[in-house]
Amino acid sequence: MIGGAVGVVGGGWVSGGVVVLKDGTKLEGRIRPTKEGFVVVDGSGKETVVAAGDVVSMQPDRVEKSEGGAARQGAEVGEIGAVRRAVATIRDPKQGVEKYKAFLGKNPSPGARAEAEKELGVWQDRVDRGLVKVGEEWVTATDAAEKQKKAAGVAERAAALIAAKNYAGAETAVDGALKDAPNNPNLLFLKGVILFKKNQLVAARKAFEQVEASEPGNWAVHNNLGVILFQTRAQMPGLAQYDKAMIADPENQRVLDNVAEALHQLPATAMKNDVVKKVVGRFMEQDALLAAKMKQEKGLMRLGAQWVGTDEYNALQVSRKDAEEKIAQYKKDATELPGQISRIDEDLMIKTNAMKAMVQESSGIDAYGHIVTSQLPQHYFQLKQEVEQMTADRVLKQRRLEQLPRLMSEAQKQMAESQGRYSGKQGIVEEIVTVSGRGRRRGRVSGVDGGTR
Repeated sequence: MIGGAVGVVGGGWVSGGVVVLKDGTKLEGRIRPTKEGFVVVDGSGKETVVAAGDVVSMQPDRVEKSEGGAARQGAEVGEIGAVRRAVATIRDPKQGVEKYKAFLGKNPSPGARAEAEKELGVWQDRVDRGLVKVGEEWVTATDAAEKQKKAAGVAERAAALIAAKNYAGAETAVDGALKDAPNNPNLLFLKGVILFKKNQLVAARKAFEQVEASEPGNWAVHNNLGVILFQTRAQMPGLAQYDKAMIADPENQRVLDNVAEALHQLPATAMKNDVVKKVVGRFMEQDALLAAKMKQEKGLMRLGAQWVGTDEYNALQVSRKDAEEKIAQYKKDATELPGQISRIDEDLMIKTNAMKAMVQESSGIDAYGHIVTSQLPQHYFQLKQEVEQMTADRVLKQRRLEQLPRLMSEAQKQMAESQGRYSGKQGIVEEIVTVSGRGRRRGRVSGVDGGTR
């Protein structure tokens, strides 16, 4: 920013101002304009002379009494302060011109008008010279393009470092390049990946959201936001991002595998949610087409969120049928065994009592007072054999009843393994994905973080 944009007139001192230089240095203190630039005096009295061409921006607060004895009114600064704040984040100089013209059209006080006219001249100069804002610096379109070209080269090298798992090296390269190209979507995408790896999920989300704003059709960005939102327990917003990813790039295996993982994590009650219903519908439609391609081209079939060969899939279906039969039998046993054991106990009591009666009847006392025992009837021995068999049968049934919880658990585990395989993780895309048209991907897609695919 050149001197005219500062709004310091008549040799006045600005109290509490901040001057930002092109090299990133910030000088804070009292500011006095000179013919060549400015003098900044800090709290210790140290003076720093700054050339106008080295100044990127200046934020004066209020002006005190000048050396010549003239005074600026705080109200005038307050009038134009709102405009300065409004244009602080503007990157299109035409918008800055419009803001200042609108301010001047409100007939401000003479002092505020004078400053606004000077600052309007600075913004108009930027328009006339075709300047654009890159970071905190106003540069020509040619310089901006050169910065973007340089940023693209850095992004390519950083992507290679990420592929090699050198996240620290990638972060150094990306952070350096972002100073010259703070809005470069590729750099921001890689920054999001790096932050995700550092488990800084909120910051990673913000980085991906910046890319989303400039590339709404980038399926990889929506995918990564879906992963982050699920990890931060924002499941419905996460599903909404997955829905955008499926729209941006239909039948994308990475996205659909993540959606399968996400839906598996939801409680059964969530299936009534309208967002979930929409995502499930789109997933089922696209996954059917993907499954047909995977089977035809690779001989693979979906099993939960993963893919297996046809032979393994068929074997798992046999295992599933076996598990279903076991579970059905265990449920039947759990219902019938207690009654069977109870009936055995009743029969045992009856037959045991009958045997005891026969023993008593076979014993007596003769005329001399001696105990005499007659031979037990054949029926006694038949009952004895039946009691022994029934006792053994009861032991087996009781043991079976006690084992049912464990057997049921094993069968249910067998059923789950044959129905679907889930890693419990959703993976981000780590490589830059460029988009064209309706957001279809161009180039190779990276591996994922978390979970085997």
